[in-house]
Amino acid sequence: MDLQSQPTLPGSSSVIHDRIIVAGTFDLLHAGHESMLDTAFAHGRHVEIWVVCDEMSAAKGVRLGQRIQPFAARTGLLSAWCDAHGYRGRYSTHELKDAFGDSTVDATYTAIVCSDETRLGCESINAKRVSSGLAPLDVVVAPLVTDAAGVKLSSTALRAATAQRKI
Repeated sequence: MDLQSQPTLPGSSSVIHDRIIVAGTFDLLHAGHESMLDTAFAHGRHVEIWVVCDEMSAAKGVRLGQRIQPFAARTGLLSAWCDAHGYRGRYSTHELKDAFGDSTVDATYTAIVCSDETRLGCESINAKRVSSGLAPLDVVVAPLVTDAAGVKLSSTALRAATAQRKI
């Protein structure tokens, strides 16, 4: 049975992927992350959530001058959020130790969810897949979530706002 003829889930697109990838640091889980996750679940039967490892997130934290929560805390919050939103049994979490995980070598993935600003990373993944003889992934861009001022919601911005309130 091809993907087009499979039944769709409520609120999903006409194409349902059996395995879809979403990846990120997922620090200070916020509405932007939730948008990406909801998009992934709307397009995929099973969502593989790849969470940046502590070593990579620590390097990001140094670059930003901010401390990022440990991997175990971030994955715990993700799992709790997924379970609370009715996605129990439809996801798994994995530790991302490099820019690609197994996205460039696993032929069973058919789609990847990203934000508009991380689309280039998906193009890099697809270039590696094609050069290895694998089909490219469908790239699904999650809707952008902004704050009241129209600024893209991010963990970095949330930390900065919290620091400002403490001053």
